[in-house]
Amino acid sequence: MAGCVEGHCLWPAGGVIASYLMLVIGLTLSGSGLLYLWPLAILLMLIDARFLCFAYAGGILAFSSLVFGWPNVSVPQVLGLVAILHMVEAFLIYVSGHQGAVPTFIKNTEGKVVGGFALQKFWPIPLTAWWWLGRLPCLTAVWVCPSGGPLSREAW
Repeated sequence: MAGCVEGHCLWPAGGVIASYLMLVIGLTLSGSGLLYLWPLAILLMLIDARFLCFAYAGGILAFSSLVFGWPNVSVPQVLGLVAILHMVEAFLIYVSGHQGAVPTFIKNTEGKVVGGFALQKFWPIPLTAWWWLGRLPCLTAVWVCPSGGPLSREAW
């Protein structure tokens, strides 16, 4: 990985991994409510920056869809997307999360100054388009159909 600056060349690999996992389990972006997930995550970020997480937005979106019936999204697909993105994030943290640690000093509850490290990273994970695989009837290795897949609302 020569030429990588603090692991910044790993996030494209994260996008490929996420796209492949989505393809294998049959998750579609159209059914996952991504158009509702992004704005909701941004609104949550306006409350506090740590709420910019698809887990919070996905939970609220799934709850709203189940209880109120709006928006009409596939809850298993929303939660599947959140799970895949968190698995890829865990991989990226494992591989390069230790790089770029910033020393910080804060007061604890007793008023003493203690030192620590701020480990904050951001990886933009692009989801690559595997449109040519969508034309195949099924993936023969795992027998999952990308068009509906096991996470379709009809099977749930």
